[in-house]
Amino acid sequence: MEVSPSGYYARQRKRLMIAPCARRKNLAQLVRQGYFENRRRYGVRRITASLNKEGIKIGKFQVRRLMREQNLKAIQPKPYVPKTTDSKGVKAAPNLLKDIKSADCARAKIIIGDITYIPLQNGSRCYLAMWQDKLTRRIIGWSLAETMTADLVISALEKAIGKAPVKAGAIIHSDRGSQYASNGFRELLRINGFRQSMSGKGNCYDNAQRDQFLFAIQNGID
Repeated sequence: MEVSPSGYYARQRKRLMIAPCARRKNLAQLVRQGYFENRRRYGVRRITASLNKEGIKIGKFQVRRLMREQNLKAIQPKPYVPKTTDSKGVKAAPNLLKDIKSADCARAKIIIGDITYIPLQNGSRCYLAMWQDKLTRRIIGWSLAETMTADLVISALEKAIGKAPVKAGAIIHSDRGSQYASNGFRELLRINGFRQSMSGKGNCYDNAQRDQFLFAIQNGID
């Protein structure tokens, strides 16, 4: 464009010295006001939607710039992670998966379970207990309840026993939650001739596997 470097940078410095227009100042104030009125939890999208709803025309990119200039950042709520109650005072079962033999890695030979939660539309949540065949990775038993009790995991395992060919000698693996150490759950294992196995507290599944469970159940996969 036949513009000298010195002329270009001189023009840029001049632009930076120009005071922002009144409308931009007003928009910046409205963005700041919306941010603090919503307890600093509104981000770019929600502030943009809120201002547009009030008849103020502004795009999300402009809102993002104005928030950055004012160092406004939405507070991200910490995800809720359900924790099983540690079975203190009760002898934990050994971890049988540590020294597992290849002969035991067959269908319905190793069943692993965990508890997660499902958020509901009313803001509350319900709890989901699941049992998965370690070899096929299929969900063979699950149960829902409003609380994390021993009955939750017992009901899920009973469904797994009735639906899948889980025979005597199978390893039933979980964390060390009190639900799995309860008398009722261990009695169910004894009656069916299952071997109980426990890992460290909270080490049974990660978030990705919990999402896999939810996906399987929501899509009718068993």
